[in-house]
Amino acid sequence: MFKMKKKHLISFSMSLLLLFASLFPSFAENSDSLEITLYPGESRVLELDGSWGIQPDRFVINENIPDWLQDEMIKQLETLQMRPIDVVAEASVSVGDVNRDDYQELLVTGAKGSLDLFLYTPGVERAKFRLFQTISFPGLNDLLHPVIGKEKTVNQLFFSSGATVYQCVYQWENNQLTCSDPFPIFESTVAEDILIPALFRFNKKELILGHKDGSLSLIQEENEQWREVPSFFPHWTEVWDEEHPNQEGVVVSGRASPYCYWESEKIAWLLVGDQDGSLDTFRVQIDQQPVLFQTYPLVKDWQTAGNCSPFLVDVQSDGCLDLGFASSAAPLSYLTNYSHQPGSFQFTPYRSEVVKSPLGMFFGGTGFIRDFDTLYANGYNIAETKLLQDFLNTVPSEYIDEVAFCVTHFQVEDLLIYIRQALLPLLVENAKSIADMCKQVNYVRMKTYPDYSTLEYATDQGFVEMPREIYYQYLVMLNRYIMSPNAYKTAYQGNFYRTFLPTDTKYGITLLERVKDAKTLYEAAYLVDFWLKQDVGGIWHTGEKPKGWYNIYQNLLNKDLGIWCGEWSIIYEAAARAMNIPTIIIVALGEDHQFNNFWADGWHHVDSSSGEGGEKSSWKPYFDDSLIYYKSWGKRIFSWPMCWEANGKYDHVWRSELPYNPEELLTDLYFTVKDEENQPLDGSRVELWSHWPMEGKYQPVPFISVIGYADTNGVAMLEKVGHQRFTVYVITRIGTVSFPFSIPDGVKEKEIHVKIPGRKPSLTKLSTPAETYDTFKETESFSIKVDPKHPELAYVDKKSNAAYAETNYLLEKFKTISWNVDYATMVLEFRQTRVTFTVNENYYDLNGKRVTTPTPVWVTKGQKYYLQIRPIAELFSAKLVWDGKAQTITISWIPVQKLPITIECKPTDLEVFPWMDAYYTQFRYMEYWFSEFSPLEICCTNKAGLESFKKGQPIRAGFYRKVKQTETINLIYPNAEKQYLILHNPSLSAICRFTIKK
Repeated sequence: MFKMKKKHLISFSMSLLLLFASLFPSFAENSDSLEITLYPGESRVLELDGSWGIQPDRFVINENIPDWLQDEMIKQLETLQMRPIDVVAEASVSVGDVNRDDYQELLVTGAKGSLDLFLYTPGVERAKFRLFQTISFPGLNDLLHPVIGKEKTVNQLFFSSGATVYQCVYQWENNQLTCSDPFPIFESTVAEDILIPALFRFNKKELILGHKDGSLSLIQEENEQWREVPSFFPHWTEVWDEEHPNQEGVVVSGRASPYCYWESEKIAWLLVGDQDGSLDTFRVQIDQQPVLFQTYPLVKDWQTAGNCSPFLVDVQSDGCLDLGFASSAAPLSYLTNYSHQPGSFQFTPYRSEVVKSPLGMFFGGTGFIRDFDTLYANGYNIAETKLLQDFLNTVPSEYIDEVAFCVTHFQVEDLLIYIRQALLPLLVENAKSIADMCKQVNYVRMKTYPDYSTLEYATDQGFVEMPREIYYQYLVMLNRYIMSPNAYKTAYQGNFYRTFLPTDTKYGITLLERVKDAKTLYEAAYLVDFWLKQDVGGIWHTGEKPKGWYNIYQNLLNKDLGIWCGEWSIIYEAAARAMNIPTIIIVALGEDHQFNNFWADGWHHVDSSSGEGGEKSSWKPYFDDSLIYYKSWGKRIFSWPMCWEANGKYDHVWRSELPYNPEELLTDLYFTVKDEENQPLDGSRVELWSHWPMEGKYQPVPFISVIGYADTNGVAMLEKVGHQRFTVYVITRIGTVSFPFSIPDGVKEKEIHVKIPGRKPSLTKLSTPAETYDTFKETESFSIKVDPKHPELAYVDKKSNAAYAETNYLLEKFKTISWNVDYATMVLEFRQTRVTFTVNENYYDLNGKRVTTPTPVWVTKGQKYYLQIRPIAELFSAKLVWDGKAQTITISWIPVQKLPITIECKPTDLEVFPWMDAYYTQFRYMEYWFSEFSPLEICCTNKAGLESFKKGQPIRAGFYRKVKQTETINLIYPNAEKQYLILHNPSLSAICRFTIKK
């Protein structure tokens, strides 16, 4: 018998073989392009062969939704089901692999008597978990604190309810978690105690119990009975007085919430949170007698809200455990483990010190930079998503583009209110009223295309088509000033501004009567102002401000209430938009003034709050003269009039295009923000606070005037800033600084360099591989001599004229395949291909499909086995050349493949208004912002390299590039092994959005 052995893959950096094109789908054959969004520090892995890898299930949406809105609609439906993992104030979390998928799940305290199961969702970009199931235990009415325990054969679930610990058996069957009836195993003897359990050593059947008074105890099962182990945790009491004993040792201030992680069989980490939000960490050495507990702070300078409950979980799937915690005032949050080494910890809270900014005293506080990252989950709002989809299927086709635009651009919290309060039909009414108004006036008419609509508006030169972005963003879109859904039934008393304002007769002549005969869109905007100032006779007066456009309208002449500049701007916008005039509100925050811009061949100024109405007509100079304040208000300088009303989640703060100061009093500012090691701090927020209110004795404090964000170079550009004295606040993830600042007259541009004390955290996990694919040889080859003196190595069959080579001799020259023999069958495996030969048969199986051959490919001769050289070479797409004179066969192939891919960088607008959480609760979904493309790191590597990346280890071999702008990369990778493309965003605060194309 011949000697046959199994050959393993030896090297993925040389001698790799091309395959038939028909054997594998090409790169992204199923989709030539894929749009990807990566948040700071996030990664995405694509399979280089076949499709783009496993993609999350996407929603099926109404085919009537225009193509240009379909992607946004799918994203919005996905976002609708995603939210931070909110928990009850005294929740605790247990971590374990309940469904045996090698990922850690979260079991979280839910409503009283229940637990919420969150499954880890690998491959999903933003939400790392999915709310999968709620497990209820009838008869238990307290909060439950869970512990997942697991043996090879038995899965135990423990949980506490009040002062009692329960046990049951759980099973994962039919994609569902089921639990047996729980039974009590331990009850505290302390009156009104609250127990929070944690797994200590499951093989020893030991649980740690945290007590209400802050102490810890250990219970252990012996002979099916759970008993407390006395004095296991060292603590002692010093009685300062009888009512206030001072406990020390493994004791916290109160409501101890423990969590245990075993580094080895002898070393464990004990994390204990408490009612004050503190976190104590101990290193436990179990082989000491008594057990040695050493205080060892894993996190320096820990600060969080009350009732801290810690846990460790691998959020990023990089093999490193991140520090998660539940607390009273926040959703589940976590600290990234920056060690990037499995089994080690490096937790550093990066304090923004945002409280140093005076903005913390305004509008309910700041929230644009957090000290911790938030854990998100999918699986929320399932019923609401279904209601929205059903509604979209009922929208008339002529209005679907306007309705879909609003739906896709609403912030999620607002959209949920529309759904839950049955207000979605207002979106149809919104679109219909725009079309109806076109039939009632002379200056606009609808212009309809197959997949979008806009208006044609009258000018002195005839009708002109309105840019569709103006039409949708500033006419169709509903914003917080004129349609806040939670105020519809209260502040607006169920009235919609588009259908109410034009025909209401409260002030005599109606808005429609005044405006409908305008000859141009510009004249219509003027007549809206005329109606408010002349026909209504509105006046500016102080007092308590009415809420919402409806109450403002009803009280325009009521001197007992305040109709200030803000109220005037709101009613002008509502009236103008009701008359199909695109309008926005402009706020000069630093000078505490608010007015409007309307669009007609560009933006124009209007201020209905200024000047008197009636015969004096002193209001007219405030129409279409943006320099009127400089001329008439004592050369008043507006620092930075901004559009600030959130016409959709993508409408970020921007400086009004109109000049409100003379050009010589405007300067472009460039703030460069870096850490102490000169690393740019992207996402830094720059605030300029105007001293005008103090200096003008208007207010005793400065007002915020200008805001901007730094790009990935750490540069925040603030255009056309008016010359005032400011205080600058620069707020970053690692700290905040402030300093006085003024702009000399005559300076058109000014650079300011800001250094933040501290070091930028290192998020990058990719680096140049030690062995790069770029250095691969262009070709590989070997020769086989058909020598009659050595027919045992190779010979030519005289009957078929086919050349054969001994099996081991031939296959070992290819180097990178594996083979195995079982009696008369041989299996070759390489990459995703499996070829099975049956000896002396005129066929073989290729990935399960039979291929017929003229002559046998694998044959026996004497005591040896031989392979026909040509079909084997062709199977690997190798080139075969016969040299008759030298009686030599030369086989050559290209060991690598070159594939051009294009990374098309996309600017990322502000995804939600980053001002204050009090108004914009949807802000909790998107904390990060960027104004241009974020740097992207890409690495092509094999499975071994991918596993190294997941474990935070260096990648030995691969193709590596860093991309900062749109470019085409000639990707080089081997052919004999399956390859993966790792895409990583190394930024601190910047979103990286791009399209990758074949």
